[in-house]
Amino acid sequence: GGARHPYRHGSPAGSDGAGCHAARHQRPAPAAVGNGAPLGQKSSFDMPIQRPADARPVAAYEFRGFNGLIGHEVVSWRSGFVEMRLAVRPELCNANGLLHGGVLMTLLDSASGFACTFNDTATARRLSVTLAFTTQFIKAAREGDTLTIFGAWRPSASQSTFVAETEIYDQKGDLIATGTGTFRYLKGERSDGTLTFIEQKAAD
Repeated sequence: GGARHPYRHGSPAGSDGAGCHAARHQRPAPAAVGNGAPLGQKSSFDMPIQRPADARPVAAYEFRGFNGLIGHEVVSWRSGFVEMRLAVRPELCNANGLLHGGVLMTLLDSASGFACTFNDTATARRLSVTLAFTTQFIKAAREGDTLTIFGAWRPSASQSTFVAETEIYDQKGDLIATGTGTFRYLKGERSDGTLTFIEQKAAD
């Protein structure tokens, strides 16, 4: 079989000093890559992330801390992939009226974590930290734009770190920014590590 995350799915894994359970599952499958932008729109970025057919729509998720101030939302998820959305507001822009680069970097970093740190049922989420992140700013975004953010896990031989690629598009399908990051897993799990899916919420 393929390489596996070093944690056990859904059941206590004994004491590791952190006092919390962990999960074990196969590493997520990489999101599809091909020519043309997501949603069938053309882009100059030669290998964009494609939305997997089995990505599931996510019910409202409450971000905490700094991410909660940005105001982005999770649209769809599957293990190894996430789609997010942000409506650009005036307070997120710089003095030139353009979306601040720090907001773009936060979106790229956030999408990386969502794509790569949940278990495959989105019922547990590992703690992680960013080790290195490279960002390319392609085009400016402005107040009133609606941005789509894609994050995807990329294969790595390491059991303690992971690599993610991320992209941001505007409502026209134009590429705004891209990012590639390396992250380290930490012991323990986040307290906000559960996603609720729309069909699951309807069933409840």
